[in-house]
Amino acid sequence: MHKRLVTRLLAGALGLALLAAAPSAGAEDDGYEPRGEPTPSLYAKAVDITLVRPLGLVPIVVSGVGCAMGLPVAWFFQSPVEVERICWRDPVDYTFTRPLGRF
Repeated sequence: MHKRLVTRLLAGALGLALLAAAPSAGAEDDGYEPRGEPTPSLYAKAVDITLVRPLGLVPIVVSGVGCAMGLPVAWFFQSPVEVERICWRDPVDYTFTRPLGRF
């Protein structure tokens, strides 16, 4: 019982330390974020990590199914690149390449 409590406390402390380090991790200017916009708050980054990004996997799966059904029609109208962008690139970019805390 005591060992389990210590393990949970250490895990919680590590999680808080990682969240506290998040602003310094994003401080480097990589040219992707527009200049002049305020840096997202720690709360926005925490919500992004814990809720928004995991929920972003749902549209990837759903759009994959939709893409499989819509691709034959897209080939008929000669627009498979547009369907691929809508079904795959946009949801994947939103989930994995969007700057942390920017919704």
